[in-house]
Amino acid sequence: MKRKSLLGQLQTLRFRLHELAEARGSLTDPEVLALSEEADRLIVALQQMQRDELTIPGKQPSAYDRLRRDLKKPVSNPEHSSRSTFATTSAR
Repeated sequence: MKRKSLLGQLQTLRFRLHELAEARGSLTDPEVLALSEEADRLIVALQQMQRDELTIPGKQPSAYDRLRRDLKKPVSNPEHSSRSTFATTSAR
């Protein structure tokens, strides 16, 4: 629940930041920078929550994490194994 709340706050800040930057005409305006820093703090909080979720002992990995893990596994070459099977059967 807290995560959804932080994401909602971040979306609101992004919208306000965009509007303020356009109104001020500068990304270096002090108010624009202050709002940007506030958004940065929310982003860091969300990243820490995500890191904590991934490091909880006994917690099941997400589908995304399982996919990343599976993509790192070496894959045998199916063409190579079919050739060796073909060579074995045709030599008989």
